Amino acid sequence: MTAQELEGMNIYMNEVDIAGAGRCTLCHPIIKDVDSSPLMTDYSYNNLGVPINNALRTANGKAGTNDEGLFLNPDVNDTSLKGSFKVSSLRNIAVTGPYMHNGVFKEQIKNMNKEKVLSINLFFFFLYS
Repeated sequence: MTAQELEGMNIYMNEVDIAGAGRCTLCHPIIKDVDSSPLMTDYSYNNLGVPINNALRTANGKAGTNDEGLFLNPDVNDTSLKGSFKVSSLRNIAVTGPYMHNGVFKEQIKNMNKEKVLSINLFFFFLYS
């Protein structure tokens, strides 16, 4: 593993909230199923407090409303699940934006430290090669 791939692994796998650490593995663990590559998701639903994407809500004719996520499923009655969305896989993350359920983090991801993003992407490439 190169130094940059190792840096990416450290950023990705560090569960201590320090500068440069993403705490990614809390929701995106590297668990390899039999005969498959890791999907990097814990398959849970979480409410991360993602800001409302007002432009998208307006374009969808839902201006002034919140997206209640999983709670909109008629089989879900637990009000604590309002605003919860499935933790998506990080497979092919470099080409699957925009990010979060409503695309609100497109700019934030794009503006992240390019070297750190490159290091994490190289680490993912190392995992799959």
